[in-house]
Amino acid sequence: MEKRFESELAHIKATNDLEVKSARELSQIEADKFKSIVTSIGSETIKRMARAGPETQAKLLKGLGLKGFIISDGKNPINLYNTVNGMMGGSKPPAVQNDEEEDD
Repeated sequence: MEKRFESELAHIKATNDLEVKSARELSQIEADKFKSIVTSIGSETIKRMARAGPETQAKLLKGLGLKGFIISDGKNPINLYNTVNGMMGGSKPPAVQNDEEEDD
């Protein structure tokens, strides 16, 4: 019984190790792909994309074969909760009214 348990444990460990190795390799492939794309299109093009409207950004990203990227000018914060909900097709939570807006 103990041999069977040790064998099963060794199998699970080997499977987990393979999964971790595979995930690392896939993430490295994605990182290299992203670096290659950014290098090939250049920083000026990326700046122009960030300044473009959302429809133009979507067309440009689709043309590059990219999905799920956020382009920002870096001046405004990004609410990642709402962004992920939007990307997943979820509904937005109710808007919270700002105190400054109430004073107007």
